[in-house]
Amino acid sequence: MESPDVSLIIAVRNGARWIDRCIRSLLALQYPRERIEILCVDNGSSDRTLDILRGFRPVIRILHESRRGPGAARNCGARAASAPLIAFTDCDCIVDPLWLSNLLKPLRSGTHAAVGGKILARQGAGSVELFGELVHDHANAIQFYRPPYLIGMNMAVRKDLFSRIGMFDESWTRLEDVDLAFRILKSGENITYCPQAVVHHHNRDTLAKLAREGFLHGYYRPSFLRQHRAFIDSYCNKPNLPAPVLRDETLQAELILRPWQIGLYWKIFKCGKHAGELVGRRFPPAGR
Repeated sequence: MESPDVSLIIAVRNGARWIDRCIRSLLALQYPRERIEILCVDNGSSDRTLDILRGFRPVIRILHESRRGPGAARNCGARAASAPLIAFTDCDCIVDPLWLSNLLKPLRSGTHAAVGGKILARQGAGSVELFGELVHDHANAIQFYRPPYLIGMNMAVRKDLFSRIGMFDESWTRLEDVDLAFRILKSGENITYCPQAVVHHHNRDTLAKLAREGFLHGYYRPSFLRQHRAFIDSYCNKPNLPAPVLRDETLQAELILRPWQIGLYWKIFKCGKHAGELVGRRFPPAGR
């Protein structure tokens, strides 16, 4: 039997609402099935997630991680992975049939250690969910922001990278993917964006959830910036640093939503983020 050349890792906790569609999309990938292994890491679910996952055995492997957080769950999967390339998505994502083939191309070239793909809203999404495409804009994250960063729901890395720089930092229950990206860059490796590698995500679908997402983004930000300030400053002051690249593609959110909706939703998200930063400065996360 041919050994897999890519391990797909899905971390899930109480994902019964989405996990069936996620796994079915992975099984429909246009990629040789014998060259893929699918590792689903349950992170302490109390709903029907495990029952649903068991229905897909033996096509998938089910792992268990008791320490909470996406970093710990993804590390559990990465330690069990047998392939030289590792791809990550989330339980609330549906991948396009060519997602994996396109996502892995930059890694096979040998010039990049990690790659991130495009994140779109699910089909039939409402206006708030559509706006989530702007929050999870992977093109801007990698090509425009300095330093660039990765979004864990659509990314892939070479497995050997973990042996050199370490895995996800499990002490971060958010921003663990950004932390990993910064350590990749610090090691001298590159990350890139692949717009053809598409996943559809179940974004936040109400204004209250959008504000809470902004709050969580903001809450961890002060502690994260304190830890990485020296690297951020040194990276941004590098000679010959490539200029930021504006996204040259139009997201469906920008085509469908009206300008007043985009403005309002950004305001709600940023108000939540500002509130989170205030709380995060006064009451930082445990251990920070």
